[in-house]
Amino acid sequence: SPGASPSASPGHSPSPSPTGRPGSSPSPSPSASQPQLTAKLSVAVSVLGLLKLGVATVVDVQVSDVGQAPTKALTVTLALPPGISLSSAGSAGWSCGQGAGGSTSCSGGSLGAGAASTVSFHVLVISLSACGEEIVATAVSGSLTASGQSPADCPL
Repeated sequence: SPGASPSASPGHSPSPSPTGRPGSSPSPSPSASQPQLTAKLSVAVSVLGLLKLGVATVVDVQVSDVGQAPTKALTVTLALPPGISLSSAGSAGWSCGQGAGGSTSCSGGSLGAGAASTVSFHVLVISLSACGEEIVATAVSGSLTASGQSPADCPL
């Protein structure tokens, strides 16, 4: 009849919702099936220069966050083999102190995803017994742990 409002014809679907699917509504929170972003630590140990008896050199420890989320505060511990002593440690943003058994720990802030930070350890070879042993660094951030090592190679 004229003047009557139009009615939906059979086969006509209702207007799509904002998600583009009829009858669905947007989710206010992410679903549990989405992967959780996490931080992941990587540690690289580099001896800068030669390890020679009575000669000071530097051991750099680079900690990287190779994950998709920031880390929590970091602690890096360097374990030196007998025959190598620590002279000093530290870098901007790191606070270091000597521990028991030839280890030294440094505390630093957190790292953003994809970021890296390096802490330097100044060492001195006091005995050739250290040659061939491993220099080991461990980084800890919350429940995350990673280690790296470098041989204490001494030239003959």
